[in-house]
Amino acid sequence: MAAVVIAISIALLWRIDVEEGSLRSAFGSDYVSYSKSTHPLIPGFH
Repeated sequence: MAAVVIAISIALLWRIDVEEGSLRSAFGSDYVSYSKSTHPLIPGFH
């Protein structure tokens, strides 16, 4: 069970990193400014 949780967590963190990179490429400095005030996993949660 722990191995499944760890594997899912790693996959989720990797996916967040990939999406953050795509958003930075697409929106540039606007997204960088936005991301400084927003949690990547739960928007609106600080």
